[in-house]
Amino acid sequence: MPDFLIADHGSIVWIVPVSAAAHEWLDENAASEPWQWQGDALSVEHRCASDLIEAIEAAGLDISQ
Repeated sequence: MPDFLIADHGSIVWIVPVSAAAHEWLDENAASEPWQWQGDALSVEHRCASDLIEAIEAAGLDISQ
């Protein structure tokens, strides 16, 4: 099972933490506002998503797109 699910919606990318490790990583490494959350998904502008995804991968967490 992956730690994160990624859904590309054009100008917005949803980053969905699935595992406890993913939730913890986001809490410690990503600043977000309440309005950025769509249910369980963190909504990120497409131009910022690649940096966040690279950091998630560098931390050794699994991603499924």
